[in-house]
Amino acid sequence: MTSNVLAKPFACLIIVGIREPDAREVYSSIRALSFYKENLQAPPSPPVLKKADYAVNTIYFVHHAKALQSKINFYKKGEIYREADYPVIRAFNQYFGQGMASILFQEIREFRSLAYSAYGYYRHPKYPEDRGFLTGYTGTQADKTGEALQVISNILNDLPRRENNFESVVLGLAESAYANRPGFRNLSFYIESWKKRRITNDPKKSHFDKYKQLNLNDILSYYQNNLQDKSLAIGIVGNKNKIDMEQLKKYGRVIVLKKNNIWN
Repeated sequence: MTSNVLAKPFACLIIVGIREPDAREVYSSIRALSFYKENLQAPPSPPVLKKADYAVNTIYFVHHAKALQSKINFYKKGEIYREADYPVIRAFNQYFGQGMASILFQEIREFRSLAYSAYGYYRHPKYPEDRGFLTGYTGTQADKTGEALQVISNILNDLPRRENNFESVVLGLAESAYANRPGFRNLSFYIESWKKRRITNDPKKSHFDKYKQLNLNDILSYYQNNLQDKSLAIGIVGNKNKIDMEQLKKYGRVIVLKKNNIWN
């Protein structure tokens, strides 16, 4: 793959932080360099890794004898991404697992003190017609691993309905749409990401209008229709001698891996 890419000359030049006349001078200097080629070919399509499918809930466990905590990651494959869903995905992420007012953080840390950190979010793909996925993490005391999995499982099986959480989500999204303007050094990267998603204008204006129209049912319906019934994959790194391994089987098929199975 790498050799094929390098065999086809192409380049992407982004210049920021200088005046237009100076930028033109820099561009002319680069064109004069020996490696610069006219009539560059279009770059090959970037490789898009296929998202894994799981027929049943599956737990991958890696024993770490020195681990004092269990590091738990989870994953659910989503449906085909639609750009029109972006505002509700942003709202879902804030409601579900991003920030201290999220369901996941409250259930794991505030209500039960099972972890210092807990988060989760739906990651939309870079390109249209690809699938996004739900992912999340929590680190918990080894002997609390089963309890943490129970809480995560309960949330994913039946996402709680909390009006107060939703109100803070909408307020935060509206404020971020007003305040979050890309810096001049990053603007070109935002534009490139929009182009990959076939967006021709700054989408924040339309997103802001949709944020004001959202209600809690939109978030819950999106989760129920796109993620709730999908099988769950869980990765755990922890000390098996401090964890009830039989209890893990309640949440999925357990596959024990060795470090050299996943790390080189």
